Amino acid sequence: MLIVKSLHIVFMVSWFAGLFYLPRLFVYHAMADDQQSKDRFKIMERKLYFGIMTPSAVLTVVFGTWLWLGYGITGGWLMAKLAKLHTPALRTRRLSEIRTRGDVAGVLTRETCVTIFVCCGAC
Repeated sequence: MLIVKSLHIVFMVSWFAGLFYLPRLFVYHAMADDQQSKDRFKIMERKLYFGIMTPSAVLTVVFGTWLWLGYGITGGWLMAKLAKLHTPALRTRRLSEIRTRGDVAGVLTRETCVTIFVCCGAC
C-alpha cells in the first residue's frame, strides 16, 4: 500500500503543477506578438493539458480510489478530502473551457485575466 500511496502523491503533485503552470502559459500566449510564438504556446498548452495534466488527474483518482478501497471508508478525513476534491477538478475543467474558447489567441482581455485569476490565482 505504501507504493500506491506514493504514486497517488506523485500524480497529484504533477496534476497540481500543471494547474499552476497552464494559466501562466495562457498569459504568455496572449502576450506573444508573432505567429511562431503563438503556435509554440498552443503546442505547449496542448501537451501540458492532454499529455501531463489529464493522465495525472486520472491516475490520482485511480490510486486514490485504490487507497480508499484498501483502507476502507472509515474516518472523517476521507469525507473532508472528498468534499475538497471538486475544487481542482473544477479548475481543470474551467482551464479547458478557456483554452477551447480561444480567449488566449489574441490580446489578453480583462475578462480573461479576471477569469484566470479567479480560477487559479495566477495572472
